[in-house]
Amino acid sequence: MDSVQKVISYEVDMVRELVRCSENADFLARQPWYLQNAITESLVLHTRILVEVFLSDERKSSDKRHSDDISLCDLTEADTTEVIEELRRSYGSNNDPTSVRWQFNKMMAHATTNRGASHDYGPFLKRIFPALFKVIDLLEKEHSEQRNLNS
Repeated sequence: MDSVQKVISYEVDMVRELVRCSENADFLARQPWYLQNAITESLVLHTRILVEVFLSDERKSSDKRHSDDISLCDLTEADTTEVIEELRRSYGSNNDPTSVRWQFNKMMAHATTNRGASHDYGPFLKRIFPALFKVIDLLEKEHSEQRNLNS
């Protein structure tokens, strides 16, 4: 497994495990508030990383500051147009306070005056997960088929 695939596998594993933790009400109830927040915020962070990678430009920027960024073209040669457009629509605009993107960026990822001591990311995670997991499923299916061909 190359380094790009290791990074993406780590991010996918983190999202899956954090979803599992966040859906376990008994587990969460036994945690202090700061660990409950850490689980939710970690889930938002890892979700955001995957979405940003999947929505990144297909060509690497000539800007050296971004030369080591991972993009979707590093992960697949498959036609991802349909699933990526669905993900892009689900993520929304950074100018729309009702969008997942705005919520993730303004309410957690960036130090803004919009932030407070707490925030419910649940509705926004539920909105992005169906499209995100379609991309993940497509990538996993392709990599599984490649492994089978190499066996």
